[in-house]
Amino acid sequence: MTRLPNALSGAVALNPRRHWAIALFIGCLALSTAIQAEAPRTTVEPRPDPLVSVADGRRLAPDMARIVARGELVVAMADMDIPPFFYLRDGRLVGLEVEMARDLAHELQVAVRFNRQAKSFNEVIDLVAARVVAEAGVRGARSAGWGPPRRSIS
Repeated sequence: MTRLPNALSGAVALNPRRHWAIALFIGCLALSTAIQAEAPRTTVEPRPDPLVSVADGRRLAPDMARIVARGELVVAMADMDIPPFFYLRDGRLVGLEVEMARDLAHELQVAVRFNRQAKSFNEVIDLVAARVVAEAGVRGARSAGWGPPRRSIS
């Protein structure tokens, strides 16, 4: 074993076989620093702002701005109870997804309406695809390249 110079005596003992690894690491670090220093600096083009201004001065995503302009968030839910997500309790619609939709409507400062005419989850997708209800989900999926909405859920 080789000891480090007296300034570091007793701190760390190095195995001579590991010296080549340390030298290689330091060489690679120096080389990458030199390459970065020589690399030409490119300017980044600013992207256009994806947000839209609404009447009250807020800047929102286009889908949210359409909901604000309409004044109502319409949420499609199947006409079945799926606790804890959405279900009727004492004649009132409650559940996690119901509260999430109400919170979103409150933040957007619009009314919320639940459309429960769909008899299955596939019909919910059809309502969204036909833009009978909120359009953000299907439009976002298509623009992301995910293709048309699924027609069957297994």
